[in-house]
Amino acid sequence: MWLWFWSAGIAGRIIALPLEREWPVVAAEDQPTADAIVLLGGGITPQREGFPTPDLKQGADRVWYAAKLYNAGKAPIVIPSNINAERCDNILLMDLGVPEAAIKLETSARNTEENAKLVAAMLGQGKKILLVTSAWHMRRSVFMFQKYAPGIEILPAATDYETLTGYDSNLSWRDFVPDAGALASNVAMFKEIIGYWGYRLFRR
Repeated sequence: MWLWFWSAGIAGRIIALPLEREWPVVAAEDQPTADAIVLLGGGITPQREGFPTPDLKQGADRVWYAAKLYNAGKAPIVIPSNINAERCDNILLMDLGVPEAAIKLETSARNTEENAKLVAAMLGQGKKILLVTSAWHMRRSVFMFQKYAPGIEILPAATDYETLTGYDSNLSWRDFVPDAGALASNVAMFKEIIGYWGYRLFRR
């Protein structure tokens, strides 16, 4: 029964949908302007030696949306923040039309806490950023930037809606059928909730 619950769409309705509903879909052209677009890592992994391009996972939407924001004139620079930024995000951003001179790499962050601290150190106080990450990851990301980068104004720019686009408004029999994709998604969303409350309650 435990495995069935986590493998069924009903778990996604209970756990995942609330994470994404908080951040409505906004076209890049309709986002406000900022001093920088901060792109949190995820969804792209480097290939083995000999492969010319990174491997795109579901979260690659983040890079696509960051490029859309830049090409819409929403900020003069894009800051990809993660340890694989140079080998992954950097390549795809340029392929999507972002000039190399407009990409300011942050290549040390291993998690969202470090994203916030290291980006704040790069930008300094009083800046405004469009924060690009997956919709399900946005609540924790905003919290971490508020906590560890308090001098920066955050404009959430959510993308990569994993569950909101996959569910009709009404329940159906499919919501109760086990599915390997639903299991992976539901476990990731549950981890996100645990991470959010863990930082909120136990980290000072």
